Amino acid sequence: EHLADPELTPEFVCREIGISRSSLYRIFEPVGGISSHIRRMRLRKTRDALASATDGRTISAIAEKWGFTDPSSYSRLFRREFGMSPRELRAEGRQGEEFVSPADEAHLLRNLLLRTS
Repeated sequence: EHLADPELTPEFVCREIGISRSSLYRIFEPVGGISSHIRRMRLRKTRDALASATDGRTISAIAEKWGFTDPSSYSRLFRREFGMSPRELRAEGRQGEEFVSPADEAHLLRNLLLRTS
């Protein structure tokens, strides 16, 4: 719900769900931490937009919408997460090729939350 909000921080998450900071960090440790999880979810939102043949926004506009203000850092993070540059993915999406996304992380997150409850 707040993924595009630049104020989305671990502290914000703690307040919203009523959990201590140490508990939140412990829950997200197996997936690299809460900040990494937020960044991955934002990268996936940019990936979905870039893969869409109907989204005409520029790569930088899409990246900025999801909190990535430095194009070089964004491109590096994107390549590390998906194995291709944002431009390469956009070209595939526009050619009508289907992008197969990694497994849905919601399942993993649900299991983490249940295991630590």
